[in-house]
Amino acid sequence: MRPFLPRNLVEGAVFAALALFIGITVSFAGVYDGPITDTAYVELLAQVEAKRVALVEKINEADNGGVDTAYARVTLTTLSLFKDEFVPWDRANTNQYYTTARDRKDPVYVKYGAVGMVFDELADCLEIADAAIDELQTQIDGEIALQSPPDFSEGTLALNGTHYELDGRTVIPSKIFWQPENREDIWQAY
Repeated sequence: MRPFLPRNLVEGAVFAALALFIGITVSFAGVYDGPITDTAYVELLAQVEAKRVALVEKINEADNGGVDTAYARVTLTTLSLFKDEFVPWDRANTNQYYTTARDRKDPVYVKYGAVGMVFDELADCLEIADAAIDELQTQIDGEIALQSPPDFSEGTLALNGTHYELDGRTVIPSKIFWQPENREDIWQAY
């Protein structure tokens, strides 16, 4: 049985990452409209890996310039989770894809069924990687300076009902219930 994970990147990782850092402009991902062949899958995975490498390079450039890369690191962790864990599992287990009434209205699901959602997740990975790279470049160019995220290693972080609080202040509006195990890379990013 599949561990409970997000249905797709838009409703999972992007929402969680954006919810963590209030103030980021919310944008909605495009809709995948391409082939759903094995070749297309391999090509999309390769494109996601190339974007992941480009993001790592941009993070290194930003770090060397003294630019805060915390937000980009959330995207990097999200890309890695989807590329290496969620997408392969979803592709191997399309028969276990949990559908809701909203899924049945999703244009990708309507066109391709559960098989297409994997391709949509990969396309979303490309989109968020581009956004993170562009945002880092804007920071490097000095056009924007992002507010540092809260440091969860200091103070008291507690789950209060359905949200997390740091020293009594709401910092995460909901539980991130879909994360795999208690892994350091995920905890550091989110």
